[in-house]
Amino acid sequence: MLSQNQTLDFLINRLISEGFPSETLAIGYKLGGLKEIELAVIDINTNLPIVLFVTIENQGKIEVNGGRARLQTIAKSLDQSVISCMVYPIDDEPYFGVYEINNYAGVIISTNLPKFNDKYYKGKRNAILSGKARNAEKKKKSEVNRLSFASWLSALIIFNIFILQIIKIIELDAISITLIGVIIGLVIIPFASKIKFFGIEFERYTREKKE
Repeated sequence: MLSQNQTLDFLINRLISEGFPSETLAIGYKLGGLKEIELAVIDINTNLPIVLFVTIENQGKIEVNGGRARLQTIAKSLDQSVISCMVYPIDDEPYFGVYEINNYAGVIISTNLPKFNDKYYKGKRNAILSGKARNAEKKKKSEVNRLSFASWLSALIIFNIFILQIIKIIELDAISITLIGVIIGLVIIPFASKIKFFGIEFERYTREKKE
């Protein structure tokens, strides 16, 4: 019986022969804090996984259940749908078998290897990329709404302070006005990479994304 590494080698060679560009095949794909995934087919423009492959030692019930549980755990950690497959060794060509599972029900839905040019793979890839774009747009709209609320609230506070000063209830000196500007800047800065108030510049720290 072939080892899992040998099975993976046969799988990679077959994927390349089916039209998958070698640069889309990520061996030991790392996803957050989860264990490395044996192989992922990724979109080279976004680095998003389209197909995930985990290897199992055989077709036994324990191995299949373990692979199924692992794939479902991975799928739950993603904000997108992926094609999830288990790969196991067999004695005859192509020397591996495939179980594709439904990420939600965990049932086996196919024993066919995804092909780069077929409608199923292309449809899934387009759905994943479109879903990611929609999520990004929703996040952007949410941040715009929060910024709008913060801006209106800041304007209301400043207006009330201005009225109170006019009717002589409070008096503001230059330091107080500067502090108000700083406070408003601290409210708004989460929505901007850099902002400047009264000669004081604030810049948001952004952690560099690790690939």
